[in-house]
Amino acid sequence: MSAAAAPDLTVEGDFANPASESHVFGQRARAAVEHAREQLAGALGGEPREVVFTSGATESNNLALKGAAQFLRDRGRHLVVGATEHKAVLDTAEALELAGFEVTRVAPDGEGRITPEAVAASMRADTVLVSVMHANNETGVINDIAGIGETAREHGARCHVDAAQTAGKLALNVAARQDGEPVHWGDPRARIPEKGEA
Repeated sequence: MSAAAAPDLTVEGDFANPASESHVFGQRARAAVEHAREQLAGALGGEPREVVFTSGATESNNLALKGAAQFLRDRGRHLVVGATEHKAVLDTAEALELAGFEVTRVAPDGEGRITPEAVAASMRADTVLVSVMHANNETGVINDIAGIGETAREHGARCHVDAAQTAGKLALNVAARQDGEPVHWGDPRARIPEKGEA
C-alpha cells in the first residue's frame, strides 16, 4: 500500500487534513483515507465501517481494551490476559485494575504459548474479555487464537487479539468471526457494536 499512498504522503503530492473538507485538498485526502479503509477491509474480509485507524499498536490496544472493558463492565469486571503480552497490553491491564477490574494473567506453557486450556482454567462467571496476542513480538511464538477465541465464546466473553506482529506476514481474515470479537493491528479493525448490543 506504500506505493499507492506515496502521492498523499510526499511534498509533490496532494496532502491535507482529511477532516478539512471545505477545500479540494481536504476532499482528496478524505477520499484517499476512505479508499485505504476499503482496501484494508477487503484484504481482511471485513467491512469498511469496521476499520479504525490509530497512530499505532499501543494506541490501538489501549483503545480496544479500555473501550471493550468499559462497554462490558455491567456484565462483569474480570479480564484474562496472557502474561507474555506486549507491554502496551500489560500496562492497559494494570490501568484497568486501578479502575476496578480484576485481571488474571495466564502463564505460558513450556513452549512459550498461551493455550486455550490455560485460558479456560482462568475463566470465571464474570469474565468479559480475553486478550492474547497472535504472535509474540519477542519469541515469535504463535498462539492458537482460534482455540482461545472458542474458549472465550464458550464462556460468554469477548476476545481481543493483538496481531501487530503477524499483519503482513501471515494471512489474516477477520470474516470468520461470527460474533463480533475485535481483532486489532497497529491500525485496528474493530467491530462497532450495534445499538443496545453488549
